[in-house]
Amino acid sequence: MVAALLLGLALATDANPFLAQAQQHYRALEYEQAETLLAVLRQQPLPPADQLAVFDLLARIAIAKDDAGAARSHYRALLGVDPHWPGPVDAAPKVVEAFTQAKAAQFPRGLCTLDARRTGAGVEITLLDPYRQIATLELVTSPGTPRERTVPLELSLPITTAAASAVPLDVRARNKDGVVFRHVMLPGLEPEPLPPPVEVVAPQLAPSRGISPTLVVGVGAAVLAVAAVGLAAASAAESNQSFGATYASERRAHYDASKAIAVGAYASGAAAVAAGVGTLTLWFWAP
Repeated sequence: MVAALLLGLALATDANPFLAQAQQHYRALEYEQAETLLAVLRQQPLPPADQLAVFDLLARIAIAKDDAGAARSHYRALLGVDPHWPGPVDAAPKVVEAFTQAKAAQFPRGLCTLDARRTGAGVEITLLDPYRQIATLELVTSPGTPRERTVPLELSLPITTAAASAVPLDVRARNKDGVVFRHVMLPGLEPEPLPPPVEVVAPQLAPSRGISPTLVVGVGAAVLAVAAVGLAAASAAESNQSFGATYASERRAHYDASKAIAVGAYASGAAAVAAGVGTLTLWFWAP
């Protein structure tokens, strides 16, 4: 418990004294003490560099104890952390052999994969190259067109992120001879579809039907009725004047005028009645 607490405090610093102490025990051939410290370290959230150092040291101790199987197991765990780890440095031939065997079991000889996808930040490029066959990466915009442009990328394994536009892209990985060894084409982004046009529907006006025949006949009936009333009043006035006339000839003239006006009034009334009947008929049968 005390060792784990002290280890947690040590991991907060840049250097890891427990890892350095385990390496000292290894150099002093004190393998049990070194393994005890390394077992505690493996239970802690170590940065990748310290994880690699722990697995490498465990593999070397396993070879020193003549356990090649355990050494290969530790190196496979190491390659799971970093597939591009170059290999043990200043190591005995058996250590190098254990690493080589572990790598061959983990990754087929010549394995190299390249993947690229667009993200919100640009293009995320993933390269798995455990045998370090790739020397350079480049991003080609608008390949095969007059606007083609090549942008060199920093080869940071396993992931490189590069800014990119919406044009077609070609991510190329070249080997040490400058030959394109792997490449991934990314099509250009489709422009966002425009919203559908808003259809403006003009208001539908009722078709003009012109002047209604019913209206015409009705107005005519009203005019005739008014005329009939007016003529009847004029006829009555003439009749009254005939009774007040002094001379017979004068009475005769007023009487004849009253009679003629009455005939016109009757005719206008009859026409008004006919027009009224016509108006009712048209109104009833009109669509």
